[in-house]
Amino acid sequence: MALQIFDMDIDLQESPETKDLTDVYNEDAVNQSIDLFVTYPYRISKGLTNRIFTKIFSDLTFKTETDIIRDIEDEFEENYPLLELNNVEVERIPNLRKLKIKIDWKIRGYELSGTYKRYWES
Repeated sequence: MALQIFDMDIDLQESPETKDLTDVYNEDAVNQSIDLFVTYPYRISKGLTNRIFTKIFSDLTFKTETDIIRDIEDEFEENYPLLELNNVEVERIPNLRKLKIKIDWKIRGYELSGTYKRYWES
C-alpha cells in the first residue's frame, strides 16, 4: 500500500516562493521524526521515555557496536513500533563520545522505506 506523509521542517524555515513554512515529505519526514524521537526522549502526558542516549552513552567506551545496535533495536521495538528496522550499522568514535549511525527502516504495513544516517553525540 502506498503511503505519503509530510511534516513541517523542524527548522521552521520559510519558503521563499510561498512565504509559508517549508514541509518535508516521506523519507525526510520519517528521518526527522527519528531525530525527534532520539533527541527529545520525554513524551508529555504519555509517560514514555526513550533511553537510547542513557543506554548508549553512559558507558560508551565499554560497549561493543553489537551492544549498541541491540540497544537501538530494543528501544525502537518498544517505543517506536511504527518502524521496522531492517538494518542498523554503528561506527563508534568513543574518544569523541560520538557514533555514526545508519538505519535502514520501513513503515510497518506500507511500502514507504528509507535510510537514516546521522552522527549522534553526547
